[in-house]
Amino acid sequence: MVSESVIIGLSVLLTCIVPVVILKIGSVMKRKRILRLLKVVAEQNNATIDVYDQWNCSAIGFCSKQNRLFWTRAKKKEITGKTVDLRLFYRCILKTDNVKAAHENDDRKLISVLLELTGNNNIEHICFYNAENDGDLINDELSLAEKWCS
Repeated sequence: MVSESVIIGLSVLLTCIVPVVILKIGSVMKRKRILRLLKVVAEQNNATIDVYDQWNCSAIGFCSKQNRLFWTRAKKKEITGKTVDLRLFYRCILKTDNVKAAHENDDRKLISVLLELTGNNNIEHICFYNAENDGDLINDELSLAEKWCS
């Protein structure tokens, strides 16, 4: 009787723990993959990442020797990357876009957070959050964008 209770208890415990462990392992592997992509983009430009941050499906890094910014995003099967030579830009602005929320009690809904880098001949955008691609849940994207804009 006791052994049956122990077996049932262990099986219930494993049923609860195994999915959590699998999700955690998947999350860690996803973060490592995104960081690896960022480093590959830097290596293709003969640079090394000195400082980096990761969020959701994206990563951003900086090479102080070349004064370059590297950004990668891996969402599902789509991989995008960008390299920005910061010597060509003189201004960085944090841009956020809002829309009126669907409910009257809500103020506004944040739909995008991006950095706008302005140079003499061009403007570059680095996206930290886009509600269309990232869903409605925003975590640290705004604070990270503020950090990288300064």
